[in-house]
Amino acid sequence: MFERMVYITGMPRCGSTWVSQMVAAHPAVRLKFCPLFSYEFRGRCDATSSASAWRALFREVYDTRGRFLDQEHLRDHGHVPAFDVAATPPVLAIKSNRFHDCTRSMVEQLPETRWLALVRDPVTSLASWVRNPTEFGAEDAVETAWRTGGSRKARAGEYWGFDDWKAVTTEHVALAAQHPDHFHLLAYEDLAPDPVAAADTVLRCAGLAPSPAVEAFARQSQARHTSAVRSVFKDPRQSRSTYDVLPADIVATIVSETRAAGLGRFLRPPVTP
Repeated sequence: MFERMVYITGMPRCGSTWVSQMVAAHPAVRLKFCPLFSYEFRGRCDATSSASAWRALFREVYDTRGRFLDQEHLRDHGHVPAFDVAATPPVLAIKSNRFHDCTRSMVEQLPETRWLALVRDPVTSLASWVRNPTEFGAEDAVETAWRTGGSRKARAGEYWGFDDWKAVTTEHVALAAQHPDHFHLLAYEDLAPDPVAAADTVLRCAGLAPSPAVEAFARQSQARHTSAVRSVFKDPRQSRSTYDVLPADIVATIVSETRAAGLGRFLRPPVTP
């Protein structure tokens, strides 16, 4: 049985897979992926569920093996590594980019849980989604899907598109202000330039002790580069600006509305030489 939880969340394409692997590298952690979207636990809890229902769910999640729950579908393709962990690690970590309507209820009812909420520049996040053929539907048109989330919104719990980015980020900013001891807001662009410093920040916010295994993964994650979109192995020196992926008028609208929503600090446009 685990002693406490770490919950890693954020909109899709926010860097949460990379951060979740830092947490998973810690020998005291068992990582599980989005239980409410898994075959085993789909629909088990919702925004109206009690604290006891959530705790019962997570006790089962901790003891349940599954290809989706344990990210074996990503590990089989080399997108994420395999780590050595204790047989019964004391910390359960959850990584989920879905069911944001449940976040506030869980934060308020489970104060023992540490939250890491990732936020990425909305232009970069949306551009990364649009460039990913496994996530951006062939039937979707960029001109409309960038705001609405397009065909990705077919299932309950899905959050895609700029309007969802604004709503989710606004809620996370509020939760970080209201619960500073256990809800931590992390900007992806602050973490990416220095993986070792990022690992230190992630462990501190997660309430985990320093770990050589976490630092080793952080270094390795940027020591080589793979083109697979879901891979956590990316050399930032090989990345290019994403501000030229979306049409200029859409970028201008995103920038304007982000600033109007009081979220301008998350905009990180490229510096003109």
